[in-house]
Order: sequence, then structure tokens, then C-alpha cells
Amino acid sequence: MNVKSYKLRIAFELLRSTLPVVIFVAVYAFSYFAYCHHYHIQGMEVHPSELLYKSLRLFVVEGEIDEPRVSGFLNVMRFVAPLTTVMGAIAAFTVLLGRRFKDLRLTTLADHVVICGLGRKGNSLARQFRAQGKKVVVIDIDESNEYFSIQMLSNIWTIAGNAADPEILAKANLSTADCLVIATGSDSTNINILIHAANQVKARKHHDPLHVVLHMYDSAICPLMRNKQVLMSIRQRVNLVTVNMYELAARQLFLNDMLDNMPTDIQSKQRMHVAIAGFGNMGQAIALQTAKTGHFASAAPWEMGGDRNNQTPKPLLKPLITIIDENAEKAGKEFTNRFSQFVDLCEINTIEGDIHDPAVYNHFVDLLKNETYLSSIFICYEDDYYNIKNGLSIIDRLKQQYERKKFLESIDIFVELSESEGLYHLLEEENAETALARQLKGFMAVPDLFYTDEGNNAGYEIMGRVFAASYEEQFDLPDGIKKPGWDNLSFRLQDSNMQAAHHIGVKLRTLGYQAVPSVDGIFLSDKKGGPFFPDPGIQLPITDEEREILAVMEHNRWLAEIKLEGYTYSSSKDPNSRKHPCCVPWERLDEKNKVKDLAQIDIIPVALLNAGFIPMKMVLANLYQNLDSRHKLLFEDLAIGLLNGGAALVEKAKQCKINDFLGKTQSKEILLISGVSDESQFDQKAKEKLTSVLSNFAGVVISGRISAGIQQHICSITDNLRKQNRKMYVLLGYLPQKLSSDNLDSRYDRLIKTQGVEFSELESIQCWLDIVLAGFEPSQVKYVCFKSEDDGFDFQLSKELGANVEILN
Repeated sequence: MNVKSYKLRIAFELLRSTLPVVIFVAVYAFSYFAYCHHYHIQGMEVHPSELLYKSLRLFVVEGEIDEPRVSGFLNVMRFVAPLTTVMGAIAAFTVLLGRRFKDLRLTTLADHVVICGLGRKGNSLARQFRAQGKKVVVIDIDESNEYFSIQMLSNIWTIAGNAADPEILAKANLSTADCLVIATGSDSTNINILIHAANQVKARKHHDPLHVVLHMYDSAICPLMRNKQVLMSIRQRVNLVTVNMYELAARQLFLNDMLDNMPTDIQSKQRMHVAIAGFGNMGQAIALQTAKTGHFASAAPWEMGGDRNNQTPKPLLKPLITIIDENAEKAGKEFTNRFSQFVDLCEINTIEGDIHDPAVYNHFVDLLKNETYLSSIFICYEDDYYNIKNGLSIIDRLKQQYERKKFLESIDIFVELSESEGLYHLLEEENAETALARQLKGFMAVPDLFYTDEGNNAGYEIMGRVFAASYEEQFDLPDGIKKPGWDNLSFRLQDSNMQAAHHIGVKLRTLGYQAVPSVDGIFLSDKKGGPFFPDPGIQLPITDEEREILAVMEHNRWLAEIKLEGYTYSSSKDPNSRKHPCCVPWERLDEKNKVKDLAQIDIIPVALLNAGFIPMKMVLANLYQNLDSRHKLLFEDLAIGLLNGGAALVEKAKQCKINDFLGKTQSKEILLISGVSDESQFDQKAKEKLTSVLSNFAGVVISGRISAGIQQHICSITDNLRKQNRKMYVLLGYLPQKLSSDNLDSRYDRLIKTQGVEFSELESIQCWLDIVLAGFEPSQVKYVCFKSEDDGFDFQLSKELGANVEILN
């Protein structure tokens, strides 16, 4: 509903509720004046109270005017007043009938969403579902709740009452509902509602099990409620998902915007700094997520290269969390008492007061000026407008420091918003317009509750399944698990694998990679729907040291996860007392368990490919983003072929077009010529330079995006060198399939045609794909172009792949 229609509906509802009162007062006043006029004509004086009484009697249908002669004005009011009474009765009857009709319509609803609890989150969820076209019913105990009128105006059914009362809950017609969201302010009330809901859907027929989302405010109780052994009788009747909305919102936030907004490597001296203004439930969830995901290459306990045995271990660069709150010190202590090992993972700094206070801000900005900190700011107060206001204020103040402290421009400021409309869309539009506004980002305090079933998280679940299946294949089954398979794992183990999948992006960024969604979606799949493991395996093309750095990051991530669950070190594992022998830093971990972390790094590309993502170097990903869909598909094959073992996988679907010609030369090098479509640029000097290059080369010569005239020059030069028996060449050309036959030179050993109409990026991508599938390394390729088009696709691709680039200008 847009703002204009929303205001119109408010005005209409206000008019409808006040109009009967206004009409009654007006008719009563006119009746009074009618009597005054009547007695004035008669020359009689009557006490005002008597006039008021007589005026009131007019509203009674059987009331009579005991006057011998009645004035015209009074005669009119004699009919208008009782008519007003009749109209009021009809209006009241209509309201009562409307309520009965509404109750009747509720009994006929189907596939609707029921939300119990109409607080800030419940209101936002209701409007989200309504915006998706779903029918929504909300139940709240407080009918005076400010959100009640908002829901009524948004065509959302409202039920006033305690949802924990079975009779109230029954009005929502759960037997035909699609989803039930339980999000009142009390965990015990939420559980009671769940029990009553399960009882009411026992006889649910012709419908799938009711999907129930149970929100638990206490993040410590939430994992216990997720245990499949808990509430087993209820799980048999409903499809239960237990969430902590704050935790889920923080997790989704960090997936969309990683803390390392500038990727860090092992040499980095920068430290992650997270400032949280407003340390309520949302702020605490962000702190926990920082501890779980803030593990970067800079935390590796050694310097890059050299003899590690003679190195003094580096100090651990733990993330720094600054809490800004009116009761920051108290809130920080209560938080660390609940999560006693949090201080092992993050350092906490507290600032008492509100971030809007100049004194508090000045104290806070001193931390931001530290160039060794990579800072992010999260503003998590309960008021959307207040969050935006503070975010803009911080940007305005930081702007004054930009000229002296350029790094301040990289600070991201996140503001909590309860709805995806209004201010949220305003920020998105601003982010696209100005560099300054890009620092300010909105994030949803209410997460996508179906994130676990649909959208992006479906991919992360597939990755988690790959990690679990790979572990079961290489190592023993986890403790307490009797059968292999994802569905046999406890929720804790499933979630642990999911969190490992969430951290893949951080690991990839460490080495300059990123996961790019495939145009076709899932790249690898098994007929049974399970993970697919190609043979031979596929791995990232990284060094052993880089591989170990990523393994350290994974161990630190897992270590944070179990420490926050209360685990401590013991020489033997005991889940009941939360003891684990791997609860130690990487350098103290035995080799047997280090292998498990290394194996998880090895399987990352396979996990990504199963989920429809392709690992690419960031520079290649930038080139990829600017291609159309047809070009992207071919580029994806190239990116996979560049992975260790990837060429074999691609070759099963794609046949290399140049293998047959490589046996004609003993050269282990390729000369790739491209970069000129205008023959006027190919002057005598350029021709001489090309002749010199070819004279000093023997092997496979490939021409790419060049004009027919220059192709002829290449053929003439190589032909002359062949006749002199000085050089052995294999001459290949790449050109569009629909190019005119006049552009074809018969002296090529082979002309390889792409699916294009005219020269485009396709020729370069297909050429490089064939080179990779033929077993050549990019470093074995010399790329020659005739002009220094640094932004040209062919030039950039060859350069970023690692070819030896030479410009004949």
C-alpha cells in the first residue's frame, strides 16, 4: 500500500467512526434552536433545561410534540431527529453484522499466515507477508496496540485476545492455514501457543503439515528447542522451525555485507573493529555473529614465508567490539557472564551514553581514527528514524575528517530498520547515487523467515550437505550419529556445517576470489538430489601455505562456535560436560585433526559448484559481470577449467578444439595475437614488429579479434618463415560463425568458429577455454596486441589470467 492510499484509508476510517457522532450533535443542536424559535414565535419563555429535554425527546420514534401549533422549522426537526436514531441503529447493526461476517470469513480462509504477537517485529512481518500477496491474520492481547489500526487499514485480519487461549487461537482457523509465526514477547507464552496449535491441527486433512516458526527470545534456549528429541509429539503434527529472529537477522546481515569490506591477507596488520550503538537483543546478536565470523588470514600465528619453527608466534588480532549504550558496562558484563568465553574471541570496550551525545561521539571517533582498525558501525536502537538520524549525523561528522584521514571513507555504517519500505528503500536509492551515502546501509531487524527453505540459503544448505557428506566419506561418523546422511545429523551439526558454508566468502576473499552465482543455477547435481563429487576432485589453485592459512581460519571459526556453546578443553571428548580435545589454538592441534580442516578447504570448490556458485578471481569476476548471458556461460566453463582438476570436468561436456593440432609442434608455448579491428592502425612499423615477434617464436599461433587484412599479414609472414624452413608453426584462427566467407584465409591450419555474428568477447573466451582444456598454463601464453587498450576485454582477460602481455604500439 502506497503512502497516498494509506492516508486516504486513514481519513475514511476516521470519517466513518466520527460521522454518526457529528450528525447526532448537529441534529440535537438544530432541534434545540427549533424549539427556541417555536417558543419565541409564541411569545413564551421556557427554561433551557426544558428545551434540552424536549429536544432529546424528538429522537424517540414514539415521542410527540404536545404543542397546538408547530413552526415549520420544528416540524422538520420532528422528522429528522427520529430518522437520525434509525440511521444510528442501522449503523450499529451494520458494525455488529460486519464483525459476525468477519468471523464467518475467517472460518473460510485457507493458505493464510497467522502471526501471534503484534509488536515491532510482528507488525513488520505482517506487512511483509501482505506485500507478497498472502492473506494474514494477526492475534495480540492488547487491542489498544498502536499496530492494530495499521493492520486493519492494510486489509489484515486482527483478533484481539490471548493467543495462548485455545478459543482465541481457534478463531484463526489453523486447520487450513499455511504458516503460523509465534513471536510474542514471552518465550513461555510462545511455547504454550505452540502446544495448543499442535492440538488444533491434529485433524488437519487435505493439507500439508502446518509450517510453524517459533521465535525464542533467549538465544541460549533456542538451540535446546531445536533438538529433534525435544517436542517430538508436536513435531509429528507440524513442521517446526525454531529461530531467534535477532540471530537470524544478524546472520543474514553478515552474509550480505562481510566485515572485511576490504579483504585482509596474512600480512595485514589491520584489526576488525565493530562498534554497536544500542546493545539490546539485536546489538548482542551482532556481537555474537562477529565472534563467529570475524576470523581472517591476519589471525594466522606465523608470518608468510620463512621457517616457522624459528618464528615467535604473532599476537592474535582479535576483533574489537565497542559497546555504546546508556548502560554499556552493565550490559557488557551481563553479556560476558552469559557467554563466558566470548572474551577469548573478541575484546570488549564500553562507552557509557548515547551515540548522539557529542561527548560520547568524540570518545568514539578517537577509535575510528586508528588506522590499524577496519571499522564497521551498527546502530541498533528501537526507533527507525532515530537510527537513520544518528547514521547521517556520524557521516556528516566523519566527512569533516576525510581530507586528513582518507581511510575513514571505507567505514560502513549500518542502521537497523524494522520495515523494508520507506526509509529502507530511500537508503537503497541513495546508495546508488552518491559515494557518501554508500557508507550508510540499512539492514532488516526482521529477517526473511523462509530463508532456511528458499532463496540464497538453499545454496548454503547444499554447501553444508557437501561438507557433511565429505566428512562422512573420509572420517568416522560424528559422535552420537549412527547412520550417515544429512537428515540423520542433529540440528547443531547441520547448523555447524551451514556456518562453515557461510564463512566460505571470507576465506575466498582472503586469496582474491569470490563466489559468483552461475547463470544456469546449480552446476553439479546428483539424480538422487544429493551432493555430487566429481572424479577426480576439484580444488582451488593455491599453494600449500595458502591452503593451511584457510584451514587455520576454519579452525578458528569452529573454535568460536563451540566456545560460545560453552565447550572447554579436555584430553577426551564429552558432549554432556561440553569438553573437547580440539578446543585449542591451531598450533596446538594434533596432525590428525588438522587434516580435517585441510580436507574442508579442499572441498570448497565442489561445495560451491553443487550450490550453483563458481569460484573466480575477483578481477575475472568483474569482467564476467559485464557479459551477456550467452558469453557468461562460456566464461563459467573457463573459470571452472582454471581450477585444479576443473579442466577434466569441463572436458566431459566440452571438447577441446585444438588438441588435434598440438602434436604438430614440439613447442610448449602459444602466441595469441589480438586487439586490432582497424587496419589503418596496422602500419609498416607494426608489421615489422609482428615479423620480429614471429621470427623469434615457433609453435602454436592463434589469431583472435583482428580484421581480415591483418589475418592475411599474419598468414603471409608465417608462410614465408615456413618456406625458409626456419620455423614450424600451427596457425589457428578464431572468428564468428556468421562472418562473411570473404574474411576467411585458407592458409590457416584451422579456423574455429564461435556462435557469434560479429567479433565479440566470445572469440577470446573460447580461445582461452581451449588453451586451458589442452593442458596449457596461462603463463605459457604470450599475448600480443597492437594498441594499449587497458580497458579492452581481450587485453584484460589475458593479463589477469597470467599471460605474458606485449603491446606492439
